Amino acid sequence: MTALARKHPRVIVSGIIQGLGFSAFLSCWLGIGLHLTSAELNLGTDTVGYLAAFSAISLLVTPRLGRWADRIGPERARFRVATLNFLGILTLGLATVHWLFLLVPIAIMSTVGPMVDVTGRMTSLNTPPAARTRLMTLYITLMFIGGGVGSWTGTIAYGQGGWWGTVVLTSFYAALVCILSWHQARNR
Repeated sequence: MTALARKHPRVIVSGIIQGLGFSAFLSCWLGIGLHLTSAELNLGTDTVGYLAAFSAISLLVTPRLGRWADRIGPERARFRVATLNFLGILTLGLATVHWLFLLVPIAIMSTVGPMVDVTGRMTSLNTPPAARTRLMTLYITLMFIGGGVGSWTGTIAYGQGGWWGTVVLTSFYAALVCILSWHQARNR
């Protein structure tokens, strides 16, 4: 697998990007759950559930965005949606005014977050068929390592800095996704 990874760095970088994107997603949602149910806001877990149901908007949009990514190429599409995701995540801070301000970043993250994954997977589709499954295994492994790191650091960030700790950490992960996506798009 190591030799295969060296031979296909584009797929590995895509897996790292997806891992960072998954880190941003999980750290954000952990923070949302903790923030909304905190003594400060004192909302129930049902509110978190309603917001999670709202994120199903991605089911309507992702197929159209996938066709768009086919037209312009996965790297360019990923950079554009990663930039939009980063800008959406920056609006998380408005949730200190009112929790309804979470609707905008959740809609953006739920729409473009899956596109980072779709475009990342597209990078392995033009690899030799014999290597695709193993490359996808590496990609998925990197994604879940990122998810684990996001879950771990997300609880630490909230514990240390409350909601603003979540906003800063999630923004950091989203910025890394943008930088790596830009780098890959530029090299293509």
